[in-house]
Amino acid sequence: MTHMCTQFGLSISNTMMEVRGRILPPLLQYGGRQTKQQAIPNQVSGICGKQFHTGVEIRVWGYGLFCTTTHMSREML
Repeated sequence: MTHMCTQFGLSISNTMMEVRGRILPPLLQYGGRQTKQQAIPNQVSGICGKQFHTGVEIRVWGYGLFCTTTHMSREML
């Protein structure tokens, strides 16, 4: 695995990496299950009288990978 990674210029580390990011505005859709319409940012949309749901902030999240060692070896994890 390590030889293959170096051929492509990749390296693997056991430590977490910090990256810069930004919060993207959410996609706003309205109109129910059958007729979804997308509101375009900074433009006037016909949203009067439409019903919206209140979103929530996700404060903590995680990622889990569940697979057997037949798909991925312990060294790869």
